[in-house]
Amino acid sequence: MLADSAARAAATRWRARPRWRRLRKCSGWTHRRDEKIGEKLRERAMQWQKKHPMVGDVRGLGAMMAVEFVKDRKTKEPAKEFNVGLIKRCVENGVILIYAGTHSNILRYLVPLVITDEQLDEGLDVIECQLAA
Repeated sequence: MLADSAARAAATRWRARPRWRRLRKCSGWTHRRDEKIGEKLRERAMQWQKKHPMVGDVRGLGAMMAVEFVKDRKTKEPAKEFNVGLIKRCVENGVILIYAGTHSNILRYLVPLVITDEQLDEGLDVIECQLAA
């Protein structure tokens, strides 16, 4: 009982801290790089969402992003076959991706922070090209 109360008190204190203070322990370089990669990933994925009706949702934080594929945006019916085929074509073109989600309709990627901007653009170009295929 005492341990449970202590854990709840610690969690409450942690949540009460401003977000920037919780992230302060991160290295300045890694935190900035993560944000920069995340901005680029989100920007490109949002462009895909505008162009391709199969892209239902874009979500994530920093270098870890997810793109959900659906057959119809209104019904949100999962498009597993499309996602699995997309990942297969991307792997054949040198970009390793994984799928996630209960219905395997989510394209998930976690980009290493040491990736160069050129490498990131090249990988995103491959994904975009295979989206249109």
